[in-house]
Amino acid sequence: MKIALITGEFPPKWGGIGSHCYNLANTLADFGHEIHVVTRKIRGKNPLLNKNIFLHLVKYIPLPVIFTKSTGENCINYFIKNIEADVVHLQYQMISVPEKYFKKIEKPTVSTFHGSWKGEREALKHASLKEMNVNDFAVKYISSYFQKYELIGIENSDEKISITNFSVNELCSYTKGISADDFHVIPNGVDTDTFSPGNREIDGDKIKILFVGRFAGRKGIYDLLKAFEIVNERRKDVELYLVGRGSLDIKMENVRIFEGIPVKDLVTMYANSDIFVLPSYYEAQGIVLLEAMASGLPCVATNVGGIPETVIDGSNGILVEPRNPKKLAEALLMLIEDEKLRRKYGEEGRKRAVEHYDWKIIAKRTEEIYSNLT
Repeated sequence: MKIALITGEFPPKWGGIGSHCYNLANTLADFGHEIHVVTRKIRGKNPLLNKNIFLHLVKYIPLPVIFTKSTGENCINYFIKNIEADVVHLQYQMISVPEKYFKKIEKPTVSTFHGSWKGEREALKHASLKEMNVNDFAVKYISSYFQKYELIGIENSDEKISITNFSVNELCSYTKGISADDFHVIPNGVDTDTFSPGNREIDGDKIKILFVGRFAGRKGIYDLLKAFEIVNERRKDVELYLVGRGSLDIKMENVRIFEGIPVKDLVTMYANSDIFVLPSYYEAQGIVLLEAMASGLPCVATNVGGIPETVIDGSNGILVEPRNPKKLAEALLMLIEDEKLRRKYGEEGRKRAVEHYDWKIIAKRTEEIYSNLT
């Protein structure tokens, strides 16, 4: 099968959607399909791709949120002029496609919705100014205009996918005439061979807590720092590793920041950590949780969005209410002080990742949707 994957995010631009598209494309290519990825041209080194993947890069307007429209239009135009495919797969929200372009596609169209602009925007109501960057301000003040393109995508796609039941219900809540039955729920996946407890290299005296994500307004990073201050008052043998992009005002010595690290180093960092934490105000799902689970880490996360569909409270992690550093600290301390509990939750998380989220499973379910359309 010849598949066109249209996305606004693809390595070297990682992030949730970039990681999703990279792994989906490679796994489908491993199945023998020919994959044409059409995405925006971004500086950086492209990662290794399967020989059945062909990368097509387009120009775009590099402005926060606004780039989604120029990316969507230019990608679709490029596809129409240059690629013959059996099916077209669009990845939202990093593209915005006006309705007139759907009429030009003339091929079965699948769209995956990785959350919503509404959810992103409402989460930022709780973020302080020091937590927000230029992208956050754009999401907060202009993304409401681009929300209409999500609706256009929903109404004009032959098949619709979203990554959690939460996300489906969120999209349906402001889309007339669409119900949950109109969607397939296919979650993000994880490479359980790459992310594995077997990559652990060290067993030091320090307990390492890991956060991976953008230092952005909806990620709750300052809640985490406040929680870690409480942890520090009781335990001095704990380190906090923050992996992401953005500026932070940090005064604690046992907090380390890692920016722009290669994937192979990130894999090792997961394996060498003891606890994973994600204190977000909003997540449609959270690929980093899957990476942590596959690496055998117990997870502490906020009970928001699609997170409870991934992290099962009392099984592979602990869920806490958002914007509550005290409760976050209590959950972290519970795992810090109970090695057996850490091991139990880590083992359950690894099992859950292998059985439900391995990319071979996710790609197979996506492939079945393509096959039903062609």
